[in-house]
Amino acid sequence: MLEQILFKDSMIGRVSITEWLDRCGGNSEGIPIVLPMLQRGSVWKPRQLIELWDSLLRGFPVGCFMLEPIQKGTLVRRAGESKSEKLEEDALGLLDGQQRTLAMLVGWPGKRQEMDRRIWIDFADEPESEHLFSYRVTTENHPFGFQRQDPNTRLSVADRQKARRIYEHAARHIDEDEHEVARLEAGGFPDFRKAQPFSAGLSLPVDLVCMVKWYLQDASLDGWTQQLNQKLKAIPNWQEREKDGKWEIVTAQQEELDRLLSSQELKARVASLHAALGRMLALEFPMVQVDSGRIHANDTDEKGDPALAILFKRVGSNATLLTNEDYIYSVVKHHCPDTHDLVESLRNPGNEQRDYNLAGMLSSTSIVITAVRLAAANCRDENGKSLPDQETLDKQQFAKLLRSRVYVDGMGGTTTFMGAALLPLIEGGRLKHLFARLGEALQYEKEGEFKKGLPAHALWLLDRPLLQVLLYWLLKNGGEAARIDVKERADLIRFVLFWNLCVTDTAKASRLAFALLGGTERSLKGVYDKLLEEQVAMDMYAPEVLEKMVPDAIKAKVENFAMPLVGWKRFYVENEDDDLRNARNFYGRFWKSNGNSGRYQHPLLLWLQRDYVSELPGSPVAGREEDTPFDYDHILPASHWSDWQGSGSDADCLLRFLGEDKDYRLTGNSIGNVRVWESSRNRSDGDVSPRQKIGDDEAILSNSKIQAEQWELWERCSPSDEQNKRHWDSERVVAFQQAVEQRVFSLYSALYQDAGFSAWEDTTP
Repeated sequence: MLEQILFKDSMIGRVSITEWLDRCGGNSEGIPIVLPMLQRGSVWKPRQLIELWDSLLRGFPVGCFMLEPIQKGTLVRRAGESKSEKLEEDALGLLDGQQRTLAMLVGWPGKRQEMDRRIWIDFADEPESEHLFSYRVTTENHPFGFQRQDPNTRLSVADRQKARRIYEHAARHIDEDEHEVARLEAGGFPDFRKAQPFSAGLSLPVDLVCMVKWYLQDASLDGWTQQLNQKLKAIPNWQEREKDGKWEIVTAQQEELDRLLSSQELKARVASLHAALGRMLALEFPMVQVDSGRIHANDTDEKGDPALAILFKRVGSNATLLTNEDYIYSVVKHHCPDTHDLVESLRNPGNEQRDYNLAGMLSSTSIVITAVRLAAANCRDENGKSLPDQETLDKQQFAKLLRSRVYVDGMGGTTTFMGAALLPLIEGGRLKHLFARLGEALQYEKEGEFKKGLPAHALWLLDRPLLQVLLYWLLKNGGEAARIDVKERADLIRFVLFWNLCVTDTAKASRLAFALLGGTERSLKGVYDKLLEEQVAMDMYAPEVLEKMVPDAIKAKVENFAMPLVGWKRFYVENEDDDLRNARNFYGRFWKSNGNSGRYQHPLLLWLQRDYVSELPGSPVAGREEDTPFDYDHILPASHWSDWQGSGSDADCLLRFLGEDKDYRLTGNSIGNVRVWESSRNRSDGDVSPRQKIGDDEAILSNSKIQAEQWELWERCSPSDEQNKRHWDSERVVAFQQAVEQRVFSLYSALYQDAGFSAWEDTTP
């Protein structure tokens, strides 16, 4: 039999690392090793990747691999690839060891398709504790890598901006890559294959794939070292430095590079890596053959884990366990292997549909979970009762659902949930059409009749619980054939904004909404009223009502000009009644980004600045939230007011003017001091004051959502001397506080009025 070639008439076999990775990577004519459709995608983080490669280079064992025979014609995936294919020959399916194998293939040459991650060794850097070398990881989403001290944390915004400037400089002036320059200018993302890890100092990073390839070609120390040294000498070391009072991109001093390249430390690291590669290539892995034909998804009682889940929990010594959602997706793929390609086509429908492709905002597992929830909401059990709605499902709940006989709305008689409710929703294309129809209803029209819509980059306002509610609302109002008029579209946008500002428990709110829509309710206004009644959301207040109820929260009274800055106490008064407390809490939530004064990301600005945001380049659904073409920019930069030294000892710093609540961040990080701004413009602004980066330019004021009459205060809170930006006096402090207060209230008033929340006001006597 096929598997006997590797297992030699035994359930246990062994394989060299070279043969294993060549077979898994499609670089061998032997028996292919593939991924069954029930397998999830790669979930390992950069640190796990680094730890595995350090173990390999030390010659450590990394556990066994479990495989099952798979017949010709079966739908499978190749390691590292997203598209499925039908086998043209018998193969072995990798049941356990996928994450380790994918991590190893990142550094292995000759794969049939390149990986979306790279692992590097920086020969100029000291290794971390317990590591042989200094490792760096880059990915398609993070082409310049992650923080050196924490590989799972992305680079700071400042470092990513520096890295991109250097990359663009090289494309223009060094590589003279006209195609790449044009792509970048059009809002494109840096080419993952042309970038290298960012470092603030000298660095000598080399892709591990290259070094393994050279070793396989010539394992001698002299031959391999010669290839590596040529690569090290050719590594560009462009850095951004201050020169003659300006920041510019320059090359590192040649004498610094020469010293580094000729150092004994570097020579020792080179020799050490050569020896480590020899240890690694001598490794062999144990393999275990599994008969998965005896394993069934429904082979369990109602209180136990399904057998398929138990298999994934138990078989791997180093495995990353399946989450509930991974398991559900795997089971659906087990029943319908085509699901994988159908889901991927939803997430990536082609460039012409990307901007308003709502499915692209979700992960593959989230799309399947959404389909399961919508399908279950469309069913009743054998007694005619609605199925329990679950915003999230665990393995046992899903296994029970699969075994259920259900009535599907519009069909006679009971049938299986999977075959009659779930798969038709995915396979029949209905889910795709629901996503598309909802996207059309949400779309912003700068030149049309629907300027209330969401610009494409504001689709991040739709979290998964909200998106599921909106899809179900659409489904109950005619589905993909629903006729949504301008009034209903306005209600839709109003509900999205309400959800982001007012809903305090999204999971409970989502369940309540499903229960209502599953009954007789068909309007989002009705859902809004119920969420307020059940106290899972705060009420919206008309601006004029807030002015009467909590005027001192909108504009704080300055009673002590020695300490005029008022923080969180503007939202707190002892022994106040419930109505006043609710109003203060609500306004504080708008002021502080859902009540968190330590954050300065205010997503509602994506809608409030929609005319400006709609003109930003790039696609919001590229699967990379961190790749947005905008930043949340402090109008008065944090470098002017933050306690960046942690002491507040400067005699004239902002901390000197704080009242007893000691919260300068409330003002500095509030929505009143933040705007959405295009990243390249934000980089060029640096940390200059509003006077310099805005002036009284009417276009910039309008795009920044600053009213012209507010400008005087922003000018007054700018420092008189840009070189002494941290100098504060009481007049500057008061101007800063008033500028922020005025803009917060004008933004809230615009939100309330532009979205038409007055149409939802309670008019009952």
